[in-house]
Amino acid sequence: MDMEGCLSKIKELSQELVQKQIPGNVEEIIDKLFSKVSCLVDKLFSENLELLYGRLKTRSDGQSDLNIPKGDVEKDLFRVHSYQAESAVAQADHQQAVSYVQRCKDMLLRLPKETGYLSLMCYNFGVDTYNLKKYEESSFWLSQSYDIGKMHKKYSPGASVQAKILRLLANVYMEWDSIAELLDVEVPLDVCLNTVNLLMDADREVLAFEFLKSVCKHFEASPELGRAQVQHIKMLLQRGKELLGKQKIEDIITGHYTGKQLSPEALNHLHLLLWDRAAKNFEARNYSEAVQWYNYSLSFYSAGQMEQNLAKLQRNRASCFLHLQQLDKNDQQDAAMKALEYLCQQSQDSGQVFIALRCLVRLVLSKMGTITEEKSNLNYFAGDFSKDPTDTLLLLYEFEARAKLNDPKLETVLESVMELQQIETKTLETIASLAMEPPAHFPSLCKKALRIALSLHRKRPDSDILRCSQCLHSLIQLSLPTGVLEVESRVLEEVWGYYEEALLIISSAHGEFPEVEILWLLTRAWNTGILLYSLAPYTEAEKWCGLGMSFLRHLGSLQASYETQMSGLYTEVLDRLDKAKTNLVTEA
Repeated sequence: MDMEGCLSKIKELSQELVQKQIPGNVEEIIDKLFSKVSCLVDKLFSENLELLYGRLKTRSDGQSDLNIPKGDVEKDLFRVHSYQAESAVAQADHQQAVSYVQRCKDMLLRLPKETGYLSLMCYNFGVDTYNLKKYEESSFWLSQSYDIGKMHKKYSPGASVQAKILRLLANVYMEWDSIAELLDVEVPLDVCLNTVNLLMDADREVLAFEFLKSVCKHFEASPELGRAQVQHIKMLLQRGKELLGKQKIEDIITGHYTGKQLSPEALNHLHLLLWDRAAKNFEARNYSEAVQWYNYSLSFYSAGQMEQNLAKLQRNRASCFLHLQQLDKNDQQDAAMKALEYLCQQSQDSGQVFIALRCLVRLVLSKMGTITEEKSNLNYFAGDFSKDPTDTLLLLYEFEARAKLNDPKLETVLESVMELQQIETKTLETIASLAMEPPAHFPSLCKKALRIALSLHRKRPDSDILRCSQCLHSLIQLSLPTGVLEVESRVLEEVWGYYEEALLIISSAHGEFPEVEILWLLTRAWNTGILLYSLAPYTEAEKWCGLGMSFLRHLGSLQASYETQMSGLYTEVLDRLDKAKTNLVTEA
């Protein structure tokens, strides 16, 4: 029907009404006429709107039939459909309103900025139908409002409005007396939890707990289950059912270590709940009970985990044990040792470092005494005290403390280590490392410890070739001259001895000596020869270059590539050495 046909139809209707001489005054006649005209206009409008909407969706020819952008037309269509939905709700035509809102939802993909508007409109529909006690329709509109609000978070009404929607939806179901149907229609967990809160506020405690049990069972396979469990614990504690609440907490702890961890959000809420309970008991001077609640919180932290909240938790537990005069039960030696070790590494105050080391030694000795008590008893009955690590640890910490304080009596500690009944090579290597760890700098002690460690390695039937190579590397690195002023015959003799030992170990290692280390030994020996050549002691230069060449046959896969380069350079060096020697003879 076009506009001309519509006007013609209106004219016919008006003539018909007058000819029939309908009883009543003129206003009644006008009302009847207006009603019929409205229906005709609405029909005409809907038909043309459907036509326009269809063209916008298909656009099969790829060209627009309109003189305005498609986006602007869609915005106008969105508004018209929303007005139609409002009109349908006002006329109590629920199905028609649903149809119009669905069209608006379909358009949100192209008009995301309208998300907030449509969500609030559905919320208003929910409020209106709630006031009319049409609970089924109200629950539908509120659910639509919540779902639409989640479609585009950037343009949603906001978290506070979403929470308001859920509260009202929970209230609708409660007044509708259809709480059991909540789980059948797959509403969000937030709605269920809000419903539980409303039931508790309305003093319907039994129903609230029964419903919450159903919620936990319904969301058993969902990652959101933890939130419902924490809510259940909170309600139990609020109602003074501590025993049952503790049982639920212990179940969650068991699940935490069997693959059923809470979400980070739910776990954080549980920690807050536990800490609050512990704090209240602490204020009431019920320290043993406070410790129990803190221990529940501690159960969710893994061994060795370090974070700020854990430090606070341990501090609170320590306060409880202090009041209970049960310091031995705090059992936080590991955390204290880590803190003291960190202090020793970072502090620039030598006095503070020394105090920290003393405390650390005491803790280590205490812990070692606990750990090795049974072994010590066995060793005692066997008459064997060599396996007791206490003396070794004590000497190591003493060496570190004296080294950092630049104590001249440091060597006496190394001598004490040598007097131990059983010396571990690892102990000597640790001493060597501590002797050169800043601010300590004791190269002679470091080399002494390394030489002893290397000797012990060599004496073993199953020598650790890798650790032997590391000892030799460190010894040569510390001893080999790095500049002109450091070239002394005494030093060169010392390093030459290390190289000879390296060649012996390599020859007997059957390919186990690291190839990278062999290449490093070759390079350092060769560079020493070149350094001596530049200083004119040609005989020594030839000797060191020849030493470097002697490592070539041990290189393995790298031998071919390096042999060509080194042989040419070695020949050139020998030629230059011969010429230099000839010149010296001629000048003489």
